[in-house]
Amino acid sequence: MKSALRLHLWMCCLAVLAPSATGQVILSEFMADNKTVFADENGQFPDWIEIYNTSATTVNLNGWSLTDDPTHQARWFFPATNLTAKGFMVVFASGTNRVVLGQPLHADFGLKASGEYLALLKPDGTVATEFAPMFPQQFPDISYGVGQDVTTNTLVSTGASAQILIPTSGTLGSTWTQTSFNDSGWISGATGVGYETAVAGFAVYNYVANVGVCDLTTAEGVISDPAQQSAFHAENAPVINYLNTSGSANYANDRTFPGFSIGVDMNNYVIEATATITIPAAGNWTFGVNSDDGFSLALGSFSMSYPNPRGPGDTLQTFNFPAAGDYSLRLVFYECGGGSEVELYAAQGSYTLWNPTNFRLVGDTANGGLAVKAPVVSGGGGTTSYRPFINTDVQGQMNGLNASAYIRVPFNAADPATLESLTLRMRYDDGFVAYLNGMEVARRNAPTTPQWNSAATASHPNYQALLFEEINISDHLNALRAGNNVLAIQGLNQSGSDTDFLILPELVEYKVAALTNHYFATPTPGSPNGSGFFAFVADTKFDHDRDHDRYGQCHHHLHDGWLDAVAVERHPLHRPDSDQQHRGHSRRRVPGRLRTVGGGHTDLHFFERRDSPVSGWLTPARLAGQLGRKRRRLRHGSECGGQPGVQRDDHQRPENNSVLLAGHGSQ
Repeated sequence: MKSALRLHLWMCCLAVLAPSATGQVILSEFMADNKTVFADENGQFPDWIEIYNTSATTVNLNGWSLTDDPTHQARWFFPATNLTAKGFMVVFASGTNRVVLGQPLHADFGLKASGEYLALLKPDGTVATEFAPMFPQQFPDISYGVGQDVTTNTLVSTGASAQILIPTSGTLGSTWTQTSFNDSGWISGATGVGYETAVAGFAVYNYVANVGVCDLTTAEGVISDPAQQSAFHAENAPVINYLNTSGSANYANDRTFPGFSIGVDMNNYVIEATATITIPAAGNWTFGVNSDDGFSLALGSFSMSYPNPRGPGDTLQTFNFPAAGDYSLRLVFYECGGGSEVELYAAQGSYTLWNPTNFRLVGDTANGGLAVKAPVVSGGGGTTSYRPFINTDVQGQMNGLNASAYIRVPFNAADPATLESLTLRMRYDDGFVAYLNGMEVARRNAPTTPQWNSAATASHPNYQALLFEEINISDHLNALRAGNNVLAIQGLNQSGSDTDFLILPELVEYKVAALTNHYFATPTPGSPNGSGFFAFVADTKFDHDRDHDRYGQCHHHLHDGWLDAVAVERHPLHRPDSDQQHRGHSRRRVPGRLRTVGGGHTDLHFFERRDSPVSGWLTPARLAGQLGRKRRRLRHGSECGGQPGVQRDDHQRPENNSVLLAGHGSQ
């Protein structure tokens, strides 16, 4: 979302905006002007519509439909696909009518940002959810829908007690997944379970020399002779894209050399970067180094170099790899004097010049770069390390012996009948099969019939494995028992000799309560709608066409307009913060509530003020008393500096006050 975006929004009557949600599946969120938020499978940004299954059972969507036609004559029908209990589904409103099971769905109509009718219809043609006669005006990258208050109840947390076994045969079969299985002879530990002998990226060493370093021979001597080193720094780095002084070369987002600061000139030092690089296909690959000063690069039996000092420049060479696989990589770079930087990049094929289309930094796998891995250096690990998440290290029992690990996590469920949903949250490298009291509930990158020594069928890259994947398993709520339960997981590594492994589960219940409709500050296609929203929506005029009000606070979004308000009051459950002094007056941050004509209310924060210790506070209650049921002018925004206040609006009629709302409210 663009932070400088100025919104002109119109708040319609709540009776018009509130959807009729009589069915178990509802239309929960949509975006009618999608610029950059959510891309389809082709990288385009069409409008989108999200539906949500409020029930505790799976719903087959055969016969369900979406329409923008108030007469319901034109309907786009869902295919016969299942929407799991408490599950979300996103349909792109692209007008292309793509209905292929297992692929993203595209409706045959688009959405009008100016506002139009929109409905979700049941198979019998009755309305499950509708925005009638039309939804309000929509704005770029702002979604609209039903606010959802989400409460989380954790059944299994990170670091939960666990029993672990690295199996040596298949004699256990599937008995180890059952609640009654005796695991007393297993390793006692805690989740996450894993190990790490290497991390994604490079092991980078910076040798600061006490001699002049102006050629490769001297650079190698500094690396091998501690007597020529005055300082030493090391780190694990995802890519080689270093800058000390001068400017960036081919790539932005420069890293500072280990132990240095960008812009503080350093001379006479040597960088040694080592890694194992994975070449995914045999044939020609072109590697390039942009450096200031010289370098050498060794890749398996291949090598290239620029031995002499130079200003920033590219050196490219094409190598014909006889086979796909892992190859050793070593880059040596030295800095003699002046500016210094170094980049390492590659592309499949033969090239003589660098270009931004084909070349990627080695290690930048998220953007298509070649994968590299290296041992963890002292104090290193980098942002892709599993170390912060490993509570039970199984390297000695697993690495080089088996790609599978059995993990049992006991937990208690006092009354499963009260649970509304069930979500398995997983950090994993590289795959798993999960069982709840012996019932399989989820799997990723697993063979059809896992054996005691099975490996994952695909890699799950580190940058993905470090993030929880949320898997809705509400369809398996019936597997829970009152009292003792067991979450059993067969963790799968890509091979027994893999350099890292991680299994870290959480099991949670999300209770989702539907609120009233809002424009959402943060769109959430495919997940519960958050509480951050634009509560006041107006077709407005600006008092100040700038990003600072008279108190000097800066706003990402500044809009003001008319809203029929019944009362402005303090929140009944929260106290004001301590007094603050600001420009000759006192002020205090107060949780507040604004009640509207339609009977709804919006929770938000006010800043009350008073001009002297003997004057009364200008409070929401006083504002309500002064204004009665007149129309009030409101200014609302998310601040990026300073503090908002309650202030008189001198640009309006004398009897109208302006209230500056801090942050986003929730209803």
